[in-house]
Amino acid sequence: MKKILAILCAMAVLLCGCGGSKTEADSAAEGYPENLDEAYLQASEDGLSEGERAELFSLLEEELLKRGQVKLEFVNDESECTDPNKLYVFPDNMIYEYKKVLVNHGVPYTNALTLTVDQAGEPFTGENGEVGYKAGHRLTSQNLEKEEDGMCCTGFIPVSNGDVIRIRNVNINSPVGGYVFLYEQDRETVTKRYYLEEVLTDPADGVYTFAVSVEETAYIRISTGMMDETTVLTVNEEITDEEIVTEEFRWVSTGHSFVTSDYEERILALEEQAKENAEDISGLKGAVGGTSAGDAEGLAWIRNWDAPIYDNAPVVLLDEEKPAVTQADKSIDAVYAKYDALMAAHPDFITRTDLGLCSDGINRVYRYDFRESEPHHQRAMEWSETKAKIIVVSGIHEEWGGIYSLYHAMEEIASNPELSELRRNLHFIVLPLSNPYALTEESDDVRNANGVEIHRNFEVAHAVTEAGTRHYGGEKPLSEVESQYLDRIFAENADAAYFLSCHSNQHDTVWGTGFIWASAGTKYMCNMGFRLVDKMSRAWHQKYGAEFEEGVARENAAVLADPEKFPEAKALAEGDFRVGFAHVSSTPGTETRQATKYGIQAVNVEACDTFWVLDGMPLSGKAMTHGAETYINFFLTAMNCYDHQDKILYKP
Repeated sequence: MKKILAILCAMAVLLCGCGGSKTEADSAAEGYPENLDEAYLQASEDGLSEGERAELFSLLEEELLKRGQVKLEFVNDESECTDPNKLYVFPDNMIYEYKKVLVNHGVPYTNALTLTVDQAGEPFTGENGEVGYKAGHRLTSQNLEKEEDGMCCTGFIPVSNGDVIRIRNVNINSPVGGYVFLYEQDRETVTKRYYLEEVLTDPADGVYTFAVSVEETAYIRISTGMMDETTVLTVNEEITDEEIVTEEFRWVSTGHSFVTSDYEERILALEEQAKENAEDISGLKGAVGGTSAGDAEGLAWIRNWDAPIYDNAPVVLLDEEKPAVTQADKSIDAVYAKYDALMAAHPDFITRTDLGLCSDGINRVYRYDFRESEPHHQRAMEWSETKAKIIVVSGIHEEWGGIYSLYHAMEEIASNPELSELRRNLHFIVLPLSNPYALTEESDDVRNANGVEIHRNFEVAHAVTEAGTRHYGGEKPLSEVESQYLDRIFAENADAAYFLSCHSNQHDTVWGTGFIWASAGTKYMCNMGFRLVDKMSRAWHQKYGAEFEEGVARENAAVLADPEKFPEAKALAEGDFRVGFAHVSSTPGTETRQATKYGIQAVNVEACDTFWVLDGMPLSGKAMTHGAETYINFFLTAMNCYDHQDKILYKP
């Protein structure tokens, strides 16, 4: 098994460029690197000799052949795992194997307090969230519920004549005495009332016991001294602390995530060697950047693993916390003043162009170019006449978190020596406020002066919805001057490598509590979004440690308990430390989908206006800092993916 796990490590590093934790068996493998980041670098093009790479791939192919497969296979859930000898990649991007594990089924009894109901038959809870009982209440001798400090009373507990009741961790001593009431099926007719002292036996191992001995009894209620979350009450079941643990075969994660690098190329070779179905091979070879032509929109989505990315860029975190967004910052003039001051401080790097008035005929839309005069290396020259371009917008909605997170990111790029590679290799075309009217007091935060949401006013998959509604996308695409400005930039810069739209979600959205939300225009950018979420989560986890873990656990529990959250958000919260998610956008008429029309890889990245894991304060300095870090590291990842493989972007 150690050999298998060692080969899994080689596979995850060399084929997948993955992150993840290292098992004891991994550590035991001779020559295994100290961490996966080191292993990833070793596996890069200059990291290993051809002989060393060939030896590791030979071990991998040998292991896969033992399992009767020539490639990793991709499934949606366990029901699609048809061979227990194979390795599969699940939707969480983790590699799974079928193995025997210890399964803890918990204690062998049911706490009947969780089954209690009120008079109407609904679940019985206390005023402070107590399950099955109310603190500060008691039952009087006339079966009336009354407030009483130091007392508790349960709801109606289902029982039958002859049942044995056991109760642990309860204080039966009380100044006004305790009762047990027995009821018929209607939960009104009392068949018997006992003083607790009359029926409870002396506790054995702290467990009190009494038996129901009245015909037609269907429920009981207990009024006693204090109870708490440790109180256990069972019906016909022994109370024990021994948990049931069994050995079972299950699909479990190997601990290694799947993030594609040169995997596609090698799979094609393996499939050719195995003489697999020619149509499958053709489908893989035809996959370009996560999209292929075919449907009415010219975009046919294919699986994420067919859109490889290559990224080993280190994460950059900022040394100093950015200022919180104040009320004085929340204006069109304030935003432009900050960009103009930045331009004045860096006149050789930043220029401004007036695109014209927005739909209100008052406020203007400005374009800022961040660009050094000379390209840094020849590979950038091959991609465009000068540098690789990235088109970036914010302020399409009144989302101050996205607006100021982007500003602080551009501020760092302009002045931080650690980010000089971004200045030398990329040309940023930035629209800080792409829909200025949305920031005015007259707006509803989303629509422009004509009542159109610019975020849905573009051509690709445009949908006509009811006028006057919040998400009305206009009677026809590109009907608004704001969308026309951006479309013209796409058309004039169709050689751009990427388009990024900066938004900021709120903590209480139905999507859940993720800090980063990447809504991609292509599968390729969805993969880059996954990579960004993973990198930032690991970096913040390392920075904040236990405080980060506690915050994630707290917020994930809240998501799982909230019936309003989307299933995708609940899936994210299932034991995952990552603070975000990525998916391919299906929203009609968005700016990201419009960019793909021109062959530009596009993504909408929302950095939450609250860093909920720690401070929970909207638009705080911590939220703005981590929002800026999100966008900076997106640019670094994007540059790295572009910079390490010739035309890896594959025009969509």
